[in-house]
Amino acid sequence: MKHIRFHYKSKYSWFPYLNQPLVGVASYKRSTSENIVYLDADLLIVGEPDQLLLNEEEDFLACTPDKMDGTTELKDATD
Repeated sequence: MKHIRFHYKSKYSWFPYLNQPLVGVASYKRSTSENIVYLDADLLIVGEPDQLLLNEEEDFLACTPDKMDGTTELKDATD
């Protein structure tokens, strides 16, 4: 594991969640891993996080940060 610290200035720096996609891009560029997972500081994993693994049809998993809601399919109201 390697700690990388960087500061990125853009016209969107005011957006409080800008760090999340920037961390994703920086990790993707530096990693040789098959999967990259971003976990926020308020999460506690108490078992194997096997539901974070992608199936063959998936390239990306995400959830909505500002609502306690998620989506399961394209027809879902929160998609």
